[in-house]
Amino acid sequence: PAVATASVEAPPGEAIYSEGLNIGHRGFKSNTIEPQFPFGHGLSYSSFIYSEFRAKLLSGSGCEPQIIASVRVRNSGTRAGAEVPQVYTQISGGPRSLGAFTRTKVLQPGEEVHVSLQLGPRALGSKYNVDAGRWQTPSAGTEVCLEIGSSS
Repeated sequence: PAVATASVEAPPGEAIYSEGLNIGHRGFKSNTIEPQFPFGHGLSYSSFIYSEFRAKLLSGSGCEPQIIASVRVRNSGTRAGAEVPQVYTQISGGPRSLGAFTRTKVLQPGEEVHVSLQLGPRALGSKYNVDAGRWQTPSAGTEVCLEIGSSS
């Protein structure tokens, strides 16, 4: 939800949004509200199990950081269905963000597939520096929390 509270009246034709980044799924989390359907929720006639989540940091001299995240997805239901694994990222003090997602092929009951998702520098905490006019990658040693699931 977006909740706008302002102590100053906005000029005509403008709006003041005091919630900052806490809109949508972030607003629900920051206000400890359980949404009816979480961000990324999709309806399926099947269910899925995630296992073997791995993340590999790709780095090199002068290269921006990248991560390849991989997970095994198994259709544990009784009907065929596709799944959309989603990787969420968060650096200390920053917002939790959707970093990558992909859709599996239609999986038959009991079938599993290995999925790889690539996360670039922006998903790993790069911030836009207005003064420099460019994106700046986080400093070496910055920890990034990765979460994977079917919705936020």
